[in-house]
Amino acid sequence: MKTNHSNALLVELLIVVLFFMLASTVLIRLFGAAWNQSRQAEQKAEAVAELQNVADRLYAQQDMKTALEEMGFTGEGTQWTRDDGRLNVTVVTDEQKSSFGVLQNHEITARDEYGEILYSLSASFFREVSP
Repeated sequence: MKTNHSNALLVELLIVVLFFMLASTVLIRLFGAAWNQSRQAEQKAEAVAELQNVADRLYAQQDMKTALEEMGFTGEGTQWTRDDGRLNVTVVTDEQKSSFGVLQNHEITARDEYGEILYSLSASFFREVSP
């Protein structure tokens, strides 16, 4: 009779251990997924702030080429790129001239180190022509 009672106790302990192993596996997966989402949100927030900074600097400076070069961008013509290892920022520009001034359109895109687009921002500025 003692062996039956001790076997039942061992089976109960085994079930409890299996339950805790299963629960810990689920919790580890949940914490891992939460950490990944937190990291992605942090990257997107950093990308949005950086793109807004680039757009503000382009708006504040009269000469687009000088502004981009001062921010560390390389390129010629309509496409400029800056890569710091974590964030790759690309600025594609377009100018439409009229008798009243110049409309500058900028498509500013941030990509992560794997090339996936984190955020894209369109910015347009109108500069009047001095008479």
